[in-house]
Amino acid sequence: MTFVHTLLEQHLNWQTQTLEKRLHYKKNKRLVEKDLEALLKKRQLILEHELNLIKSQNQSELALLKIRHKQDIKDYRNYLKALDQLKNKIRDHYQHLPEAMIFTIHHHAKNLLNKIWETDDLHEKINNERQFIAFMTTLQNDLNANPKNDDLNEYPTDTLKLISDGNNPQEADNIR
Repeated sequence: MTFVHTLLEQHLNWQTQTLEKRLHYKKNKRLVEKDLEALLKKRQLILEHELNLIKSQNQSELALLKIRHKQDIKDYRNYLKALDQLKNKIRDHYQHLPEAMIFTIHHHAKNLLNKIWETDDLHEKINNERQFIAFMTTLQNDLNANPKNDDLNEYPTDTLKLISDGNNPQEADNIR
């Protein structure tokens, strides 16, 4: 029993001697925990603020993109209407032209328009726009060069050459 008492006494002495240190560590631990908690709350508030800024910015960008998208759709519909009007103009101007050729010209113009709309690469978009403009210019030149219903030239030859050359204006210029 004395051995047990000695151990208990030693343990009690150790606790008494280290009591101040342990209280100090416990107090410091609480202070550090409070500081850490305050820091975490501060960081949480900063993150919430930054998140709200990002949300606000994203909502603004989304609203702007929606407006642009609606305008793009409106512009695209206007282009399609203009191409349909052009198809009717071709039909009126070249009355002897087979309907399949009229649809081929119209379809080719629509494909060029779709290439413009579907590409995201700016350089490619500009090249597609150039092709579309070259095609439309060639078609308009064909319409203006030949009097309506002229039996000598019942086909928009330059336009058809441009389609058959893969819409490469340089190649079409070389053929003329």
